[in-house]
Amino acid sequence: MQEKLSAQQAIESNQAEMRSLEYSPLYTFKQRYEELLRQPEIAGTLKQLNQLREAILSEDVEPTLSNVRVLMLQIDEGIFGFVPNPEQS
Repeated sequence: MQEKLSAQQAIESNQAEMRSLEYSPLYTFKQRYEELLRQPEIAGTLKQLNQLREAILSEDVEPTLSNVRVLMLQIDEGIFGFVPNPEQS
């Protein structure tokens, strides 16, 4: 019984380390990524995109590609990089 409990604790400890990436070569990348996500401009954009997602899921917004594209461009004009607008061709 003690071995089973000890094994379970080791598994939980390993899972926590994997989630935090504490001993991973990706740790500094993860830290920088999380830092970037906390920047006001990026956090605000992500919040708006999440609100758009929720509006689509709750059917408050018509989920056509053209409508979603327009709404996403209102949130961030550079979100798609350079993609010609077919309506302006």
